[in-house]
Formats: sequence, structure tokens, C-alpha cells
Amino acid sequence: MERWFRVAVLLLALSVLLNIWAIYRLRILSEEVIAIRLLPIGTTDIERRIAELEAMLRQIREEQRWITPVQPELGTRVGDTQKVKLTWQIKEYPPGASVTFYYRERGADEFEAMPATSAGLGRFQVELEIERQVAPQWVISRVYKGKTAVRTDQVALPTPFSHLYEYYITVEDGECIRSSEVGTIDLRKVSMMTVPPLQVQLEIDEEKDQVRVTLFERATREPEIKLARAFLEVYAGEVKLAEEELQVAGTDRHGDWDVPIYEVVWWNSRGRFFDRLYLRVEYDNGETVRQDILGQ
Repeated sequence: MERWFRVAVLLLALSVLLNIWAIYRLRILSEEVIAIRLLPIGTTDIERRIAELEAMLRQIREEQRWITPVQPELGTRVGDTQKVKLTWQIKEYPPGASVTFYYRERGADEFEAMPATSAGLGRFQVELEIERQVAPQWVISRVYKGKTAVRTDQVALPTPFSHLYEYYITVEDGECIRSSEVGTIDLRKVSMMTVPPLQVQLEIDEEKDQVRVTLFERATREPEIKLARAFLEVYAGEVKLAEEELQVAGTDRHGDWDVPIYEVVWWNSRGRFFDRLYLRVEYDNGETVRQDILGQ
């Protein structure tokens, strides 16, 4: 009992010292604000002082934070379910206190509770299960070459599903309960480890009646599920005019793997009207994704 009393006194003293240090830092911050107000408008010194203040505020916030943000890590996959491990650290963790992770998908009404397990040194973790879908994000760059002008645009299409979660964490030690602020975690980054985004470069040359499509995966490491084949589908309304398979035109070293670059050129030899272009992508696990890349 006496040992725990000494520990409590030590932690209290440490907390007081940290608060005194924070107050001292905030006083310095106030003096900096006063100094900025006294500076003549338009001096370059203002930008330097503002940058110093922002850095000081970030450091104070980090020092006062008693719990670190949640970090996601890709876990095992079972069928259509992907497990994701979430880990964080609690500073000055009271030995034996229970830690609970509360979460809900963005837009849901209620938070769900999940007891956290200790990973040692004040680190805790939970494991979520999310639905696995082969639905890559598409980033499409378009170039339209007319007879008199060139027009370009680029669009990043959102994935058809969301893995955006809100969460907070509680630490319960006897009758004392401490709760973190509500945070947000985006698990779409985790899903990109399975299926990376697809980069499409579409070039329509009206003068040559030519459509050129280039496709590659935007990944810095070899993905778990890789692109195997891709096809360009050309439509006029509901009528399919043509289908051409993209061929590997080369590779590009990106991160730690060689990214295959697929390309196809479709010659509209008859000058036919078309209003939709689709890319049908087949993965090496047999799943298929289809996307309109013209976007008209």
C-alpha cells in the first residue's frame, strides 16, 4: 500500500511539473503575440514569428496529449472480411485500468464498444473487421485534341464504399474515467494495400479519329491483388462499337516493384459517333471491375 502511495505522489509531482512547464511555455507564447502586434505591418519578421508560434503550439499540444492517435495496420483476410489492427499508446497508464475503444462508421447513430488488449509499455490495440471489396480508386487524366484547340482535365473518382470511422477511447480506473476526444480514422488507406488506385491517361485526337488509353497501378509496393488484363469498350448509346485489349507497353520502377504499363490505341476508322468509353479490369484473383472513363 505504501509503495502505491509513493507512486501516486510521484505521478502527482510529475503532473504538477508538466503543468508548470506548460504555463511557462504559454507565457512565452503570449509575449511572442505581443511582440508581433508591435511589429510594423509588412515586415518579413512577422512570417518568421508566426512560423515559430505555430511550431511552439504544435509542440505544446503534443506534450499535453495523454494518448496518441490510432494507427491502422493490415491484418489477416478471411473470405470477404478484412481484419485491421488499430494500435495506440496511453501515457502514464494507471496499472490495471480497463481500456475501451468506441467506434462507429461515419453517419451511424450509436458507438459500439470494444475492450482493448494490452500490447505492453502502455500500448493497446483492437482488431476491426471490415468488408473487403475489390473497388479501386480511379484517377483519370483526359486530353481532348480538337482541330483548333487542346482541352485537358483530371478527376479522382471516389470509391463506391466508405471506411471512414469516428472513435474515442476511455480509461477506467476505479471510479475515475478518462475519455479522449472523438477522432476520425480513414481505413481506405488500408484497403489500398490490397487493391491500389488505378491511373488512367485518356487521349482523344479528333483530327486522327484516334483514342489512346494508358493504364497502370499507383502503388509503391507490389499489391496483394494485381491487375491481370484490361479491355477498352467503346459504346454509342447502348450499342457496343468495339472492344480492344490493352497490352503491356513497358514497365516503370515505382517504389520497390516494377509497375506494368498497359496501353491500347483504337482507330475510329469509320468516323463513328461514340459517347461512352469503359475500362474493364480483370484481377489475378478472378474479380472484375468496370469503369466509365469518358465521363460525359
